[in-house]
Formats: sequence, structure tokens, C-alpha cells
Amino acid sequence: MPNEHLLYFADTLHAPYGNKSPDFIQQRVNAIADYFLAQQTKAIVIACNTATVNAIETLRQRISIPIIGVEPAIKPAVQASSSKKVGLLVTLSTAKNPHFLALVDQCKQESEVYIQPCPGLVELVEQGEENSRQTYDLLQQYLHPLLKQNIDHLVLGCTHYPMLKQQICAIVGNQVTLLDTALPVTKQLIKQLTQHDLLNADTAQTVSVSQWMSNQIRYCPKKCVCLLIKQLSLLLFKQVAFLKTTHRVLISAAIHINGYFA
Repeated sequence: MPNEHLLYFADTLHAPYGNKSPDFIQQRVNAIADYFLAQQTKAIVIACNTATVNAIETLRQRISIPIIGVEPAIKPAVQASSSKKVGLLVTLSTAKNPHFLALVDQCKQESEVYIQPCPGLVELVEQGEENSRQTYDLLQQYLHPLLKQNIDHLVLGCTHYPMLKQQICAIVGNQVTLLDTALPVTKQLIKQLTQHDLLNADTAQTVSVSQWMSNQIRYCPKKCVCLLIKQLSLLLFKQVAFLKTTHRVLISAAIHINGYFA
């Protein structure tokens, strides 16, 4: 998707969503979606697992444009697991969400899926503390119970957690395969845009990004934009673009209609 205009919204004023109520999350997601609609967007990616499980259904009921959510890669993990034991790292809000729990029951088949809430991890990623002792201790606390269950696949059920892949791998070793949702969501976005005849084929137009934040924290804009551009550059090289919440902030993202991008 090298020819699209991308809008990026970081809800830094209210992040993280993992400890917020479903009603509050729905309110925020709907408010951000309304802002994007006012900008003439043609598709929206809810690039947050917690926001997806709490708000995507209500959003789809009132908005007709394609809306792509992010849900944990439970099904592919279960299908690939040899031990039939899969671990799942999620936020507190996701772990308690009925839609998410129903998704686990639907996808687990004959496997055991161990859900591990991870309070505190998102905040540490937001603060740029991926390599801190506190982060390592929390990961040890959350991962060791899963390792005792002999899991062979670990699903990263929050879009902040891929920022911790290196630290997680150092604890679980090479016997556990990590899965996130970046590529499946990218493919689904391209599929939806293609089906609705919305994918921009104008090769003379190059990708551009505009970003907003609900709370102007000085360290965030530079880091967020640099990380976003880095991710886009890597993905666009493969003709794929995906906005996800591994940029130290919870975000929603939208693909902007041609000609309306400032």
C-alpha cells in the first residue's frame, strides 16, 4: 500500500486502555472514529487489542466504512501447537472481556489456552523502559507460570507486547514460538480496501503520514513518529502497510481518502 495517505491518532491522554472500563473504551473509540470520519477517511484500523474486543462491534453498528480490528492470533497458535498448550499475554481489560473469552473458547479446539493478564507492561513500554529491571521482573512473573504448563506457542495479545519480543525470547527460549497479529491485519486491510474498490492504485502518489496526540507529552511525538516511519518503511518495502500500537502509545489509525490529506 505505498500510495495511501495515513492518519495516525495516539490517545496518549487516556492510555493505557487495559485498566479502563468497557464503557470508557467504547466512548473513546467512538470519539476518535468520529474525528476520522470528519477527515473523510475511507477505512479505520483499531490498532489495539483491548479497544477491539471492547468497542469494534458497537462501532461497526453505526459506521459503514471498513473497520479492521486486532484480535489475538489464537487460532493459528492452536493449529501450529504440537503440545496443544498455548499461552496468551493480554491486558486486564481484555482478559475479562466476554467477547474475548468467547473467542478463546471458539478457537481453542482440543488445546489448552492459558490466559495471562499482564498489568504494568503497557505502562513500561509507554515510558520506554523495555530494557529495565522492572520490565524483566514483570515478564518473569507473567511468563514462568506459562512455561510450567509446557506451552510451545505464545500469543502476544496486546500491540505493545511486540516491543518486548527480545526480552520475552530471552526468558522463554527458542522452544516457544511467538505470534502477533501485524501481518494478518495488514492482509485483511488490503482485502477490505480491494473488495470495496478503495485501494489507491495511483503510482504517482506516495505514502504520507499525519499524526495527532490527545495529550502532548514531549518525549512521545519524536519517538512515535520515528518508530511509525520505521515500521511503515519496512512494511512498504513488502508492499504492505500496517499501523499498530507498538509505538509507545495506544493508537487508532485510518487510511485517508485521496485529495483530503493535509
